[in-house]
Order: sequence, then C-alpha cells, then structure tokens
Amino acid sequence: MKKLIFLLIIFFSCQLAALKNFVLISAPGSGKGTFSQYLVEKYGYVHVCPGDMFRDEISRKTDFGKHIEPIVANGDYIDKTIVCKLMAAHLEKILEEGKKFILDGFPREEYSFNFLHNFFEKHSLTGDVCFLQFEADDDVCKERILGRVVCPQCFMVYNKESARIKESVVCDNCGSSLIARLADNQRIAEKRLRYFHSEIEPLLEMVKRFYEVIRIEAACSRSELEEKYVQLID
Repeated sequence: MKKLIFLLIIFFSCQLAALKNFVLISAPGSGKGTFSQYLVEKYGYVHVCPGDMFRDEISRKTDFGKHIEPIVANGDYIDKTIVCKLMAAHLEKILEEGKKFILDGFPREEYSFNFLHNFFEKHSLTGDVCFLQFEADDDVCKERILGRVVCPQCFMVYNKESARIKESVVCDNCGSSLIARLADNQRIAEKRLRYFHSEIEPLLEMVKRFYEVIRIEAACSRSELEEKYVQLID
C-alpha cells in the first residue's frame, strides 16, 4: 500500500510539473474566473488576481485598502508600479512552494507586460507559460458581469441565474454569504470593456512575439466551457 501511495504521489507530481502556467488576457466577463476556479479545484493551481488582492486589503481595512477603496469602487485601475510589486511578491511565494499559477487581469499595459516578461526570463519560465484569450462579445460579457455574485471571503464567483444560486445564497467553498460587487454595474462594466479593447487587447500582438497564445470561444454554457478546458489541458 505504501508503495502504491508513493507511486501515485510521483504520478500526480509529474502531471503537475508537465502543466503550463497560464496568463489570461481576456475581457471582463469572458470566463476567466470560471476557468481559474476549474484549475484551482481540479489541479491545485494558485489563482493570482490583482482585483482579489485589492479586495482583500479593503476587507481587512489596511491603510493600503483604505487608500484604494474609492479607486476600486469607481472601476479605475491602481498605479501600475504598485501592482507589479504586489505581483512579484505573490509569484515569488508561489514558485517557492513549487505550485502552478494562473494570472488573471495582469498584465494590463506595455509596462506590466515588460515587467512580467523580465520576471519569467529571470526565473526561466518563458517555456512554461501559455497566454489564453477567452473570446465573447460585449453583450455576453456584460450579462455575465451584471449577473454574478461572489464570496467576500474566498472570492469564488457564481452567477445569479444558475440553478444552484436560486436554491442557495452561500458559498460552496467556505459557507459565507454571497454578495454582488458594487463595481459590477452597467456603467462600470461598459467602462471596463472599453478599457480592455483600447488598452489591454492590443498587448496580444506584443505577447505573440514571445509566447504561445491560445484563443478559446467562450460564449457558451459552463458545461461546454469545461469540455474545452479538458481539451486544453490534455
């Protein structure tokens, strides 16, 4: 039995080692969070999202959280140099623990992409990273943004229209009551989508010079998306 357990540990360790790290450059509401939750639950990835970092600081009422709270509430972005420093600290810790990561909502402009590329080169990760672009039209993205609810403790994301949420309003993961984010409203959703198309989406041409970019049609049901996730990982 001990030998079997040891072999299973080796097998799953090799599986994890063979998996890529992922960077998601996709519009808000396109399915990044659903994909991230899938990899976290299925393969033990670590989801790294600047927005979650900021919301954690705000919920703990740190000095930094108090400073950025009105910025986040208005749907604006935090200073890029601050975001890069936070990101470097989080990624260093993940690498020390030997885990795989998913970057969601980063990079956002040329400055942060150059920072990230230099970080990957420094840690010999350029061959172990895959960039993903989930594609869904703006109407689909807005509908998802306006319909989502989140856990304020572990940041799991759900949709109000799902059968499960109609039956329960607590998080499957930690049991906390689900809430709608103040920033998930029509005005800010449209503002963030405009920003994505004008500032973030053009980054993909630069990314393609260094990394593989896989495009995934994401305007479909969750079950159909999960089938695509399996194909991607395989």
